Parts: sequence; structure tokens; C-alpha cells
Amino acid sequence: MKKSFLLAIVMLVLSVSASAQYNGFAFGVKLGPAFDWAGSKTNTIHNEGTRMGFRMGLMGEYYFAENYAITTGLNVNYLRNHFSYDDMRAFPVDTLSVYMLGDVDRYYKGTTFEIPIALKMVTEEFGPFSFFAQVGASVGYSRKDLAKDVFVAKEDANIKYEDDDYVSVRSQYNPFHVGLNAALGAHFNIKGSTRAFADFFYSRDILNGVKNGIGSEGRYREYYAGIKQDDMKRPETLDFRQNVFGVEVGILF
Repeated sequence: MKKSFLLAIVMLVLSVSASAQYNGFAFGVKLGPAFDWAGSKTNTIHNEGTRMGFRMGLMGEYYFAENYAITTGLNVNYLRNHFSYDDMRAFPVDTLSVYMLGDVDRYYKGTTFEIPIALKMVTEEFGPFSFFAQVGASVGYSRKDLAKDVFVAKEDANIKYEDDDYVSVRSQYNPFHVGLNAALGAHFNIKGSTRAFADFFYSRDILNGVKNGIGSEGRYREYYAGIKQDDMKRPETLDFRQNVFGVEVGILF
């Protein structure tokens, strides 16, 4: 897997660099901090705070008109989240396993490789500066999903389970991501076609980030299995949407 991603990066660099000899093409690198939080369309996940992640990447631009470009590239996102949700866990009582309703407090860390594509609109130059806005979408693949959970029973707060460290939860998450993104920023002309830039960006997943019916090892499996009371009916899956807001700086050639 690592070799495949390295090969993809090398191919992207070579192909965009080869194209950069023509007017209208640009190639660059970027990096910056990101602030991540959890969202949910069904309120089955409750955000517990914004955490800091990081993003870096390679990018290419093709100007099909004087002030309009198509941008793409490869981003590596280091994601962080803190959220809570309701769940049911089994606890040993004497020789039996008793299911208890409770609250799960989850700290999440993940790494995602992402290919964005967007329309970029650039203003005329104001001295060495020009300003831009871009809107688009992205597809991505999760390379790593880790979580650390704290479960507290609703009926008795003394009944508690806490992970000692982050553990892999890849089977619980959808490995493929589709998102919408937007950015606002400015270029600074250094010399010739070389420009530094900075921007504010925002992205949000449009697909549910967790799977349905994981199985006995998954914490996102069917809620309250075997309980049929009307007051305990819950959706079969959580609805999890990654939100990211950040600042990028970079250089274009």
C-alpha cells in the first residue's frame, strides 16, 4: 500500500512538472494546520470539541482562461476528532454477560489520502497581489483509523470501561470519502510565474463515514441488538460527517 501511494505521488509530480513548461500550467506544494470537528445529519453523534490536525499536499493548476483554472493534486490529511454517542456494551456479571446502555466518548485519529478537483477564479493583479476563490469536490481513501473510547453506563456511572491506548477501528469506518470543499486566498508574485500563496479552506464529507452492521468486534454495529421496546429503537448506524477548516501556505511554479 505504501509503495502504491509513493508511486502515485511520483507520477503526479512528473506529469504535472512536464506540463508546467506550457503557459497556463502551474505546479506547487502546500501545507498547513487544520481544525477538525464531527458532524451528523441525524444527531446520532455529538461533537465534543474542535481538535487540531494537519494537511499537506501537491497541487497542479491548468488555466483554461485568463482568470480561471482547474486545480487538482494529492492531499494527505491528518485528522483528529472528539465526539460522543449512545451505545450498548456487554459487561460480565457473575457468569453472565449483561448488556448496558451507556455513553461513549471517542477520541479519533486518522490519515486520509485525497484527490481534490476544483474551479479556481482569480482577480486581476493589485501590485504583486491577486486574490482567488475556488469551489469543488474531492474523493479520498482512509489509510489509518484509530480511536480511544471511554464508555460510562447510563444507570450507574461507576460502571465504566476505558481503552488504555488508541486501537485500530478501520473495520468500523467507510474507507472511501467524498466531500465538498471551498477556499479563499491570495497570491503574492515573487518572480516570473513563481508565486507564494495562502488560503483559508473548508471541507465537509457528503457520505456517512461509518459502516452498517460491522459485526461483533465493531462498536458501530446494530444498536441495542435484541431490544424491541419502542422507547429504545435507534438507527442501525451512526451518521458521521467530517468537517475541516484550515489555513494553507504554499508556492506555485
